[in-house]
Amino acid sequence: KLVSAHYPLERINDAIKDTLEGKVLRGIITF
Repeated sequence: KLVSAHYPLERINDAIKDTLEGKVLRGIITF
C-alpha cells in the first residue's frame, strides 16, 4: 500500500521531468 501511495507522486515527478527534458530537447533541436 505504501508503494501505491508513493506511485502517483513519482508519476507526477516523472511527468514534470519529462516536460522539462522535452522543452530542453526541443530548444536544442530548434536552435
